[in-house]
Formats: sequence, C-alpha cells, structure tokens
Amino acid sequence: MGKNGARTTPLADFLKERGGNHIDDWAKDVKAGMTFFIHEFNKKNKRGLQFVEEDEKSAAQYCMELKIKTMDWGMNGLRMIGGAFAPKAGGYIIWGELIIKKMEDGNVVATIDIDNLKGQGSVNDYNRVLFLYMELSIELLKLKKSKS
Repeated sequence: MGKNGARTTPLADFLKERGGNHIDDWAKDVKAGMTFFIHEFNKKNKRGLQFVEEDEKSAAQYCMELKIKTMDWGMNGLRMIGGAFAPKAGGYIIWGELIIKKMEDGNVVATIDIDNLKGQGSVNDYNRVLFLYMELSIELLKLKKSKS
C-alpha cells in the first residue's frame, strides 16, 4: 500500500501485469493526456498563461514538469458501479509535484504540491489518463483564480 492507502505498483510492473499492448499504449495515452490538458487549460485561460507541446517549446519562456511520486492505479470498471453518483470511482490518483522552470537557465520558479489528485474512472486506461489531466487543468485554474 502506498500513501493514504493507495494501491500502488511501479509503472513497469503495472503494465507488465496488464499484458498485451499496454506497454506501447501507455506512452501514447500519456501524450494524448498532455495534449488534452494543454487544449483544455489554454481554452479556459485565453488571456493568461498558455501551454505548448514539447516540440513547440523553443518559443516558451517556462517549462513545466509533472513529477509523480506515487500513483494509485484505480480499478478498471469501478466507474460502471459508481455511475453518475461516483464519477471518480476507479480513477487514477496521483501525489507529486508540478515544477515550473525558466527555459533560459533551468531555475525553478515555482513548485506546486499535488496531493491526492483524482481523475474520473473509466473502463480503459486512455480515458482515465485524459480524466486525470483534465482534473489537473481544473485544479490549476482554481489555483490561479484563488491567487488573483
């Protein structure tokens, strides 16, 4: 058991246990989640900070790194039991930090602790990754509003 009773497993072991094409699909799912995060955040923060994809970072002034320390892998299908009353049932949960660095010198300008960030459940990993990144976007926008 991990932090706060999380059911954690190293990523490589988790993917191996799942078998099949999960190892290859994981990188694609995370990339899709990050693209979704960027789109959702930028759409809701049109007049403020905007994120770009990693291959477009030459124009960026800052770099963001999501450093996951602990992850609860949730349970596929638990969302089906929770239905509309418990949309986060079975979703991924992460603990870690979001690190913002200056591109020019790599100096850290901000660190945001992530404690028990939970995405919605789904019957597949792809959607659970998207929901986790969507929740990260929502929480960052809430943080921005509370600091304004």
